[in-house]
Amino acid sequence: MRVICASTMKGGAGKTATTCWIANVLAKHSDQKVLVIDADNQKSITDLRQEDKEIAESGGGGVSFDWDLKTASPEEAQAIIEEAFENESYDLIFIDMPRMTGLEDDAIIALLAMCDSFIIPIKPARADALATGHFMATMAELKKIRQDEGYPTYVYAFHNFYRNIRENTYLPEFAEEIGIQLFQSKIKLKKIYENYNTYTSLLESQEGRDEFLPFINEFLEKYEIEADLTIPTTK
Repeated sequence: MRVICASTMKGGAGKTATTCWIANVLAKHSDQKVLVIDADNQKSITDLRQEDKEIAESGGGGVSFDWDLKTASPEEAQAIIEEAFENESYDLIFIDMPRMTGLEDDAIIALLAMCDSFIIPIKPARADALATGHFMATMAELKKIRQDEGYPTYVYAFHNFYRNIRENTYLPEFAEEIGIQLFQSKIKLKKIYENYNTYTSLLESQEGRDEFLPFINEFLEKYEIEADLTIPTTK
């Protein structure tokens, strides 16, 4: 079982959207059983799932929710993960974490230490990149904790809301300076990524496949997740 965390030190980078994009695809188009734990203080995924259910009910149903959702505090999330390990209930657990501010919160750090994988969205703004630099200092300490216990740790970042402008050109060099590997694939500033929900896979449209399939394939490769994707061909 893998435990994957989307986390940042700055709000608005897209960690909640990232969690939904990936969970929707892998739960719907692979053999992976997926759980999402909403441990964020804002409970955005919880609110979104509730809204999705209400919309589905008002429209007469017909919506398939392919991954399970549990809303939890960081302490409760630890217990959920431990139970899932014992029962082998899931293949993948995604955690939407509270925004990181450092190593002061013991409960958050303990939860992060249970994660084997971290995916970090970076917006095309220097403030966001600098916040990622601070976050990587925190990650270095977490990686050491896990390495001391003999556990592997995967940490990658990707360029979110990408536009081909000068502001973005410095990011690869900056990523190298702070010691984080970037995805080759980028999430571009496109309409298909807006208005995401908790049930629609980006691979269900041709544009979504063109844009997101390279990203999800790179995600599976970088995090060494064995999942056979069944790619839809309609629409």
